[in-house]
Amino acid sequence: YPAVVTRVLDGDTVEVEFEVYRLGPRVMKVTERLRLSGIQAPEIRRADCAAEASAGAAAQLTGQDVRVIILGPEKFGRARGDVILASGERLTDALIAAGHAAPWDGRSTSRPDFCS
Repeated sequence: YPAVVTRVLDGDTVEVEFEVYRLGPRVMKVTERLRLSGIQAPEIRRADCAAEASAGAAAQLTGQDVRVIILGPEKFGRARGDVILASGERLTDALIAAGHAAPWDGRSTSRPDFCS
């Protein structure tokens, strides 16, 4: 879906707004919290460096049109998915390359040491 990121909640969660077309010409706007798939970033309430990760995500999104791919729900009630930047790059790849996130398979309970 073409989308607008309305808020960066932390390094791996954003709030997005997009239009969903329903029956007939009716258009419905949806705002969704989206957990970025395949990465782990510091949690705002847990790490001193979390603000840097959130700022890194915000810097990648400022003034850009994005596409959102919804992959399904995750355990905390958010949607799980990907944000594709205007350049065609996945936001998650950009965050990993910048050191703001680490790859994550969704199952591991160990967390990378982001603040070292």
